[in-house]
Amino acid sequence: MEDMKRLRFLPSLKSKRSDVAIAFYYSNVNKYSINVLVAALDFRLGDVDIYLANGSIDSLLELVLSLKEKYRLIILCVSLLSTQLALILNELRDLLEKLRLLRRRGANIVTIAGGPHPTADPCGSLKLGFDYVVMGEGEETLPDLIRSLRDHEDVHEVKSIVIFEDGEYVYTGPRGKIILDEYPPFPFWRGLFNPIELMRGCSFTCTFCQTPFLHGASPRFRSLDCVKFYAEKFFHLGLRDLRFISPNALAYMSKCASKPNVLMLEEFLHTLRTLAGKYGGRIFYGSFPSEIRPEYISEETVDVLRKYTDNRSIVIGAQSGSMRVLKAIRRGHTVDDIVNSVKLALSKGFKVNVDFIFGFPFEEKEDFEESLKLAEYLTGLGARIHAHAFIPLPGTPLQNTTPKRIPVEVRLRLAKLIGEGKLFGQWEAQEKIALRIVELRRKNIFMTRCAMRSP
Repeated sequence: MEDMKRLRFLPSLKSKRSDVAIAFYYSNVNKYSINVLVAALDFRLGDVDIYLANGSIDSLLELVLSLKEKYRLIILCVSLLSTQLALILNELRDLLEKLRLLRRRGANIVTIAGGPHPTADPCGSLKLGFDYVVMGEGEETLPDLIRSLRDHEDVHEVKSIVIFEDGEYVYTGPRGKIILDEYPPFPFWRGLFNPIELMRGCSFTCTFCQTPFLHGASPRFRSLDCVKFYAEKFFHLGLRDLRFISPNALAYMSKCASKPNVLMLEEFLHTLRTLAGKYGGRIFYGSFPSEIRPEYISEETVDVLRKYTDNRSIVIGAQSGSMRVLKAIRRGHTVDDIVNSVKLALSKGFKVNVDFIFGFPFEEKEDFEESLKLAEYLTGLGARIHAHAFIPLPGTPLQNTTPKRIPVEVRLRLAKLIGEGKLFGQWEAQEKIALRIVELRRKNIFMTRCAMRSP
């Protein structure tokens, strides 16, 4: 019962009582995505009751049991990261089996999976027991699917979904990419807020990253007018610290993949700085949950950040100190770019966190050594290292690889940096998750290959 105290009810925006309930698994790792979907459902439907369950997977069963006598139709939506699914797999399969039993007894329950993992592995997600998978962006697909289910229409007319029918996986075909300005970054009218997503997609196709392969290699941007509108709502409603989501913060409105649009960046931050000043708010940019590519750091861009932002720390994505590894992962920058960017940012008064990934499948002893030497050099300058372990994420070019075990001597040197307060991160936990993903792939629970037909 303790988990059910974490339940939030968002009633239909229309005056009539809804006979359809949408229940979201509202976990800490994907609640921002759910906020975006809630906003889209309100915009495109508005006449369904929404429940957010922020607790254990088991709490979802209790929620459904409490709703099944009140609603004609209950739709359970679960957004999943691959790393998250690896940890909750058994509990999730148990839940889906119990929901199937409830259905056999007459309960009208439908389950939908979406998010990065089901997009990359729709067949494996259906195999777990979901009824539908929403592939890609959900702002249009999910409301269309819910409307179709509610109104007893043909779901095969809804684009970008996958269904298991008659022993085959059926894909209804792609839909176009959404225009970010047409959908709110958060449903402020519901009292739900999160960092504003500035861009979707990435022009750099790093082989370990899902972003360009799930959302495209041609970035789409939220316009300044749109960002300003929602930023003002944010501040006006009493929130203070505004943050942003972007795979490369300094690429905002850049038309060239390798060069920032400094004029647009300054206009953007100046506008938001002025707005924040009106409400006593603060602007955080280039810090978590975003990062900056090293080659985008220059005198101009760092000066813009110093002038208009409130954060005095930034995140720079290095990923490796080995040029061989940087080329293999198609990173698109050099080790010198990393060193120069850190030196420049530190000289301008920023604290710098530098992302490193250890354990790429092709990483050799010499590559580990080069990364360690670079990490130790950068910490000597005053930077901190944010260490990660490589995870073979579905949907990426490296999805079928096996991580290289991080050698003992590398672990000892990383531990030394931790002890000195120069390194942090969940790399040891990520190593275990990576091995779990490899195991699930070998068991064909994570399905990296799947034949799908048209309706």
